[in-house]
Amino acid sequence: MIDTLCDNEPKLKNSQPLLAKRLLIVYENYPLETNTARAVPRLLAQLAAHFASTDEATEVIAIGPGKTHIEGVRSVSATLGLAGRVRCRVHGSRVGRSLGVRQTVESTIPFQRAREALKQFAQTADEQTIVIASTMAVAVLAKQVLPRARVVYWIQSLPRLGQEALAARAVAGADVVVAPTHAIYTDLFSLICRDRFSSPVWQIPNWADGSHFKKLSAEQVAETRQRVGLAEDDFAVMHVGRAPEKGLQIAKTALAIGNFQKNTVLVTIGGATKERGRLSEHAEFLQLGWVSLEELNAIYQTCQLGLVPSVWWENCPLALIEMMSLGICPIGSRVGGIPEMIRHGESGFIVDAPNDVAAWASAIQTLAADDALRNRLGHQASISVQQQFDRQRILSQWRQVLNTVIATA
Repeated sequence: MIDTLCDNEPKLKNSQPLLAKRLLIVYENYPLETNTARAVPRLLAQLAAHFASTDEATEVIAIGPGKTHIEGVRSVSATLGLAGRVRCRVHGSRVGRSLGVRQTVESTIPFQRAREALKQFAQTADEQTIVIASTMAVAVLAKQVLPRARVVYWIQSLPRLGQEALAARAVAGADVVVAPTHAIYTDLFSLICRDRFSSPVWQIPNWADGSHFKKLSAEQVAETRQRVGLAEDDFAVMHVGRAPEKGLQIAKTALAIGNFQKNTVLVTIGGATKERGRLSEHAEFLQLGWVSLEELNAIYQTCQLGLVPSVWWENCPLALIEMMSLGICPIGSRVGGIPEMIRHGESGFIVDAPNDVAAWASAIQTLAADDALRNRLGHQASISVQQQFDRQRILSQWRQVLNTVIATA
């Protein structure tokens, strides 16, 4: 059932200023930066920057580890003293486990850092304060430390095995839940008892960042290909992410067994190291490590195909939005929200079984061999992004949500 899923018809005028006096945007794992390649902290930072620039009456505060540098946004560093860090490390150590000390999310350093940062607002946070949390831990923590504040839980991933109870607490404690895709709502719903999912749920997708991802000239693309080591005749295939669930090994294996007419290069972004190696006689991989957004934009455009071979639950991946916005034909797994973003045969290809490397190889071969089909799907992908992931429209929906949560306090 999806009876708690809200529609996005305006209940309040989108032009109305934010009703909140204070907006706390919290991420405990990485600093919030508008130009980082990491998706979640970048989205949170862009949200903070937007409301800081449009709503002077609302104090916008970014909370994360280390100092943030977002124009117009006050930064609060989530730090933890030596004694606190030692306690957390003992909980996660072999010694702690041998003594029967169980490590929980609450005993981790990021969680404790966020707790200390939020405590600074315990005396002043009231019903006019909104906390935007993108992790289960912070959603739970915000309600504990700031019980009068309004909590918006922005779901960016499903709970791992054993975290279902924490997810239930996060949803139950939130005043509003924002789900980027329909899939993440329905799948999370199936993991949590119905009576614990009483919070209003808004479906608002992640958005395309047109300020960083823009079409380059043919000369700029050729220069980038030469700089990263792609030959003029190489057929380049793009992949982003080093985590195992991002399916890099699936992509490598698919290229290794594929039968390609020209040298095919898997260009992958992520990780600390740079590496190049052959996968077969006609395929190789080029690992470029982490790069700036400007460089990522350029590297995207050296590639003719974009792969999102996720083998675990995927929500609304920014890499897919970015590749599609640039007209790169995508191939994605049928997991999570990816099928909501790619229409098979219209704006890209969907591989039904994520672990089926033969199916991946076949899809890559088909599109590599058919320029007209690949270009048509890529063009339609860019149109799809303009229609589904327009930044201004989505930020207007966020304004509506934030004002609704204050108006219904």
